Amino acid sequence: MDKSLEKYVKNIVLMAEAMSLKAPKGMPEDKIIGEIRQKALSTYLLHEENDEILRERLYSKKPGDLSEEEAAGLSEFADAIFPIDKAVAYHVHRLLHDYAVLKGDRDLIIRSAYYMGLNVFYLRYENNDIGVSLFMDRIADHFGEAAEYYSEYDSFKSSETRSYIVRSYANRKLSPSYFNVIDTDVDLASNRKSFEAYRNHRRMIEQTLGICFDEKRRSENPEIPWDSFIETTYQGEVSFCLTSLRNAVFTNEQYNLIAKNSLYAASYLIRRDGDRLITSGKKIPIIDRYRFAASEYHAGLIHPNKLIETLLEIYDEVPHDDFSSDGIFANLRIPAFINAYRSHMNAEGRKKYGERAEKTIAAISDYLMKLPRNQYINEMSRYLGDIVWASITKKQGYNRQILDYILACHPPTYIHSHMVAWLCETLFLRIIETDPDSLRGIMGIEYVPAIRDSEREVARAIYRCGLYHDLGKCMIIEHVGNYTRRLTDEEFAVIKLHPILGNKLLLSMGSYEIEASAALNHHRTYDRKGGYPADAGVIPRKAEAIVDILTVADALDAGTDNVGRCYAASKTVDTLIDELKKGSGTRYAPYVVKVFDDPAFCSRIKREIDKKRRKIYAKTYVDMSRDEGR
Repeated sequence: MDKSLEKYVKNIVLMAEAMSLKAPKGMPEDKIIGEIRQKALSTYLLHEENDEILRERLYSKKPGDLSEEEAAGLSEFADAIFPIDKAVAYHVHRLLHDYAVLKGDRDLIIRSAYYMGLNVFYLRYENNDIGVSLFMDRIADHFGEAAEYYSEYDSFKSSETRSYIVRSYANRKLSPSYFNVIDTDVDLASNRKSFEAYRNHRRMIEQTLGICFDEKRRSENPEIPWDSFIETTYQGEVSFCLTSLRNAVFTNEQYNLIAKNSLYAASYLIRRDGDRLITSGKKIPIIDRYRFAASEYHAGLIHPNKLIETLLEIYDEVPHDDFSSDGIFANLRIPAFINAYRSHMNAEGRKKYGERAEKTIAAISDYLMKLPRNQYINEMSRYLGDIVWASITKKQGYNRQILDYILACHPPTYIHSHMVAWLCETLFLRIIETDPDSLRGIMGIEYVPAIRDSEREVARAIYRCGLYHDLGKCMIIEHVGNYTRRLTDEEFAVIKLHPILGNKLLLSMGSYEIEASAALNHHRTYDRKGGYPADAGVIPRKAEAIVDILTVADALDAGTDNVGRCYAASKTVDTLIDELKKGSGTRYAPYVVKVFDDPAFCSRIKREIDKKRRKIYAKTYVDMSRDEGR
């Protein structure tokens, strides 16, 4: 591997160390801020170095320019970064694939196509609630390309290449229809595509299992992990079946067929777990116990009351301060499944298990408050939909607790959001003092005297809008949580979803309509000709002024953060104000920008923004250190 590529890998490790800071309670604020700034500077310099390495060693390269030695080095580099930087690994394999096509190297074509499919599988983002499905076509295309070589399987001598062919053949099922099979709340006629998708999925499952159970193939290449392929195939089968059975609409015949296949797959996994229990003493995984019980229910072998009883038993077996993968699954996902199935119980079941089921769902909040927030960012991001779905309540204090915890799971977003909330409130109070006419319509209030009378109420609302404007980012942290370089195009496509995701989350919690509108529109320009999402529609009049203020506050904090975002990368408040004025009327609302014409107000902002930022950073890092010590 080229030395500069080795340096890239080392830099990622160094940045992970640099972003870790112990700030015990009682540590002086100046010391905390000094250490954060030093680490931010180190990270910034490494970030810049990594960007340059990628420009020079990857993005500037063309397939025809690569030497055999360079291609081998890039392949080694892709293997090294796969666990830590799948987005860049994807682009490395794209370059290697095109190089292999030019060279006619079938083995490398297959290997690169497989790893392109695998990397983009981890980069994908799908969310049926907002109708988004990113990169699914690429997954199917990449795995499909490698799988096509199965017809030439016997001509390959390399067992590694044969293994990639089989893996890709199995992964053909990861097509767009696999992830987007479920349309909820529709009639049977509209949902025929669900069964068609299932039949296609099942056909590929059967073909894959046929290959993996083939004694000739197994004897030719015993080193290929055939049993592991079978296990993974059945895991995918039962998950697909259960999701379909819970949410889609089928005829009785279709439903029974899917339920039968789900039970067969779940039974295989339970038998495998039982064999392992005998030989190694390991327990049957909680997820397999859930899959088997749910499959038994859908197959008509157990009553829904029995299913809820089993899920409650699983939940009760796991300590509610267990933060292992099993613990998180049991305490966050099992309650969501209980919530999904509890309506299926009869009167006897509701009487016997209803109260326990309610307590289980309500306990999600308690578990979240114990969960060390900065250590489990990806898990929170992954399970967030289930958590919100299972725990929605009319109690606003409870909902706000959930929202605040979600926000706190990502410290950079948490700090930025608190700063933006404060700036939103500060700008609003200044505008109501100097130009209240421009606020007409805010929160549905058309008359200036009424706006003045409601000043405290509006100030609290606009503070919440600032606090929750980036909430959607917390739903995609595992997709875009890499700060070691510039985002790739794929990562930026995902990050651009955060206004939509935040909007959907806030609407689902109830009584957050204004906050939801602010989250949806905070990256749109004042003239509505730029920014994203472009198709968000007309901003409600009652939210217009809030969005205008929020957009300026967001830019002001993001551009001037000289603590966690490094001196070298940040701008002075004066420079940022100049940029706001240049964008007045296009990107930013003129009446908001106008408040910076007052030198005294600008001096106050410069003084207070630094003081506020230091306090928020210090408190957040002390809290993070406390969580790590739990």
